[in-house]
This record gives sequence, structure tokens and C-alpha cells, in this order.
Amino acid sequence: MREKSITLRRPSMSSHRLSRDLTNQGRQSNLTTPDTALPILYTHPECDFSNMLKEELDEEGVKYEEIDLSLHEDQWPVVEKLTGGDRTTPVLLRNGEVEVGFHGIG
Repeated sequence: MREKSITLRRPSMSSHRLSRDLTNQGRQSNLTTPDTALPILYTHPECDFSNMLKEELDEEGVKYEEIDLSLHEDQWPVVEKLTGGDRTTPVLLRNGEVEVGFHGIG
């Protein structure tokens, strides 16, 4: 299978280019590609940064699929792969790019 390339973006840190075989993560149908799918937002209800990012996206009218990690704990390994090993929220997967935190915090 063909590997997809994603970019890990942390505004307060340098960007990293990650190449992963995302087909083994069990969420292939939800991975975003330009013009085909909604962004995926990994959140946790106890994370204020998750709530702030959701509020900001809602205010901007951005539609997204939310994955609440308190309800879908089986998705933590996906988050860890997307963040380079960190168990943190929020994580936004949009157009092949990974945005970690809320404006670099989180």
C-alpha cells in the first residue's frame, strides 16, 4: 500500500515531516485528504485546551469529526502516533497536517 505523508505542526516548536502507513491505525476511512473528508479532532472533556479549540472551530463554522478520548480510549495509540509519542489533547488532523494543542499550548 502507498504511504501517506502528514505534517506534525507545533507552533512553538519546529515542524516535523512524518511518513506513516496510516492504514494500520484502524481509522483509514477518517483520515483527511484535501476536498474529501472532515478534519478529525481528538479531544478529552477534562482538557480546557480541547474545549477552547472546539469553541474556536465552531465560531469559525469549521465542521469536524470529534473523537472524545474518554469515550474512545482505543484511539490513544493513534494520537500517540500522530504526536510522536505524546498523550496530549487537542490534536487536529486536517488536510494531512497534524496540529497539536491550542495555538501551541497543550
